[in-house]
Amino acid sequence: SRVPFVYRKAEDALAKATMRNRDTVCVKSRRNPSAALIAKARERGVDLEASSPHDLCAMHLATLLEAAVREHEATGTGMLISYDRDILSNVDAMVNVILPYLGLGEDIKANPQVARERVAAILSMRSDTSMLREPEDQGWTGETIEITDQVRVASQAHMGELMGRT
Repeated sequence: SRVPFVYRKAEDALAKATMRNRDTVCVKSRRNPSAALIAKARERGVDLEASSPHDLCAMHLATLLEAAVREHEATGTGMLISYDRDILSNVDAMVNVILPYLGLGEDIKANPQVARERVAAILSMRSDTSMLREPEDQGWTGETIEITDQVRVASQAHMGELMGRT
């Protein structure tokens, strides 16, 4: 099967993952850590119970990306997709690389102009617009992600080296 793994800049991913109402996965990883998280903590000499929420979440996110990178490098399967470089506003990457990888190449070849226009339209829309009635409120104008010092330090400490490889 064709499996994409979409990743973001370390600071952005960590900031979003530690936002209120979005931090449940990281909180659960403290109570029930994966074998990869336990190994990473042991390797770094980190006590998971005593680590800050930002450090814990950064290590958790790093284990997910490490697993995807390791699988991709070892087997050639999966596709590592940078949200910022390949998705955010990159119609070419979506139409020429990502969607064909996911099995939509023939559909795109059948009508490439319509495919490009549709992808461009989708990329220009916010994903959380179901409650917005006015079309002008649904357009994507980018996002502002607050990067705190805690996020910056934790992402660099636990994810920085890995992000340089992707």
